[in-house]
Order: sequence, then structure tokens, then C-alpha cells
Amino acid sequence: MGKIEGLVLKIALGVFAATNFVVCIITTNLRVLIPLNILVAIIFIAVFRLIASNISGLSRDLGISRQEAGKLVGDYFAYYKNVERISIDEYLKRTSQVE
Repeated sequence: MGKIEGLVLKIALGVFAATNFVVCIITTNLRVLIPLNILVAIIFIAVFRLIASNISGLSRDLGISRQEAGKLVGDYFAYYKNVERISIDEYLKRTSQVE
């Protein structure tokens, strides 16, 4: 399982837990819990399929394998997650000091 699929799985399990927790505070009726869990499952299956189809499209467009495209997307998000977030003014101030 890739990084993106693992992330979607973690988010889905968290949403399942939160949904069940909130609904169980209100009611424990199985006629409410089962359809709600099915609805959440359908939503996350759709999200998973959307991500998979976008990665397949990227691999087709770039002419690389699906695994390489998944790794490329994972590296992209890892890079931008670790980039230092500064304002444009601070960036310009830093670059003017370097010159």
C-alpha cells in the first residue's frame, strides 16, 4: 500500500470512528448506524477510486508505470509538506540580504 492509500485509509478509519461516536451519543439504533456506516464507506471508496484513476491518468500522460506515478505524487506532497512556509515579504527580505 502506498503513502496516499495509507493516508486515505487512516482518514477513513478516523471518520468512521468519529461518526460512530457522535451517532452513538444520540442513538444506538442499528437502523441508523448501519446505513450511516455504509454511506461513509461509499464516500471513501469513491475518494479512493478517484485518486487511483487520477494516478493512472498521470502515469498514462507521463508514460511511466502506475507505481512510479504514485511515488511521484507521494514525493510531491512530501516535498511541499516540508517546505518552509514564509510570507512573500520575508522571502524577498531574505533574498535581498543574500545578494
